[in-house]
Amino acid sequence: MVSSILVKTEIKNQVSAIREVYLPAPVTNQLDGLRVKLNYDRHHEEIANMSVSGYKLGDIADIKRFMMYGYILVKLLPESSIIQ
Repeated sequence: MVSSILVKTEIKNQVSAIREVYLPAPVTNQLDGLRVKLNYDRHHEEIANMSVSGYKLGDIADIKRFMMYGYILVKLLPESSIIQ
């Protein structure tokens, strides 16, 4: 299983647009995933296609729109639902 802390680090390393976010905590850990303060429409495919521990993030997490601000919500799937 991939931890949200590892995903947070990989987003900061692989997604260059996150460096241009000047809001506090551009990537925030949550209980079952994390919230990324980037526009969903422009960046969700980049987030879903990034590599984390040999997996595509879109294969091990649900990438959704955070309804309040249009940010990206990454909900990590439980290990039992990841098909190898």
